Amino acid sequence: MAKKQKINIPEQQLVRQIIKYLNLRGHLVWRNNTGMFKDQRGHWYRFGLKDSADIIGVAKDGRMIAIECKAAGKTPTLPQVHFLGEIDQRGGVALIAYDLATVQRQL
Repeated sequence: MAKKQKINIPEQQLVRQIIKYLNLRGHLVWRNNTGMFKDQRGHWYRFGLKDSADIIGVAKDGRMIAIECKAAGKTPTLPQVHFLGEIDQRGGVALIAYDLATVQRQL
C-alpha cells in the first residue's frame, strides 16, 4: 500500500480552509490580522496583538480558539508559542496547524 502524501499549501490558503471548516461546524472564528503601517505623514501605527495567532475565535462550548497556521517547513516563533501556551493554560484551544487534518482531530 502506498504512503499517503501530505499536500503542502500556502499559509493563506490553509487559514481560509480552517476558518471555513470551523465556521461550518458551528464555531465562530476569524482571521486575526496584526502588523504595522505608516500613514502619509510618516507616523507608524500598530494594529492587533503582536505574535497572536492567525485564527482567533470561540468554540461551540465557549472556549477560546487560537490557531497558528504554518506552511510546511516553517516553525512558529517563540513569542507565538508563548501566546498559544497562555491560551492553553487558561483552558482555551491552542493549536499549531500545518494542515486541516490537525484541526479536525482537535476540534
